[in-house]
Amino acid sequence: MPSEYVLSAVGVGPGFDETLMSALADAGTGNFYYLPDVRELAGIFAGEFAAARETVARGLVVELAPGSGIELVDAAGYPLERMASRVAFRPGDLYAGQVRRVFLTLRAPTGREGALETGALALRWQDPDGSGRAPPPLALPSLACVT
Repeated sequence: MPSEYVLSAVGVGPGFDETLMSALADAGTGNFYYLPDVRELAGIFAGEFAAARETVARGLVVELAPGSGIELVDAAGYPLERMASRVAFRPGDLYAGQVRRVFLTLRAPTGREGALETGALALRWQDPDGSGRAPPPLALPSLACVT
């Protein structure tokens, strides 16, 4: 199995670019931390190293089956794999205690009033023992077009 490296980012004090640091952490499948000073830095590193040694999900794949007329435009910058009626992206492995937030940008038709079903989201991954997992898909929230 190929190795994956984790890049986490730590902003210390007021003089850092939060947007850049959080984008690096997201792209590196790591976490972003803010510390008012360096006294907590050793604890952050210890926690990161411990979590990286404990992988809880390998090869995570997120798949969106968009509703009628809905298009997935972006998923936090991850490359999109377009299939016949689905779009997938791969956020990487997940480690113990890690929190991952992925913002989806959808394009929806707005030419008529009413509710739009945005679709369903499915996840697939492998447990550390190699067994595959795929829980039932989750329905995404619907959108309402109003005048």
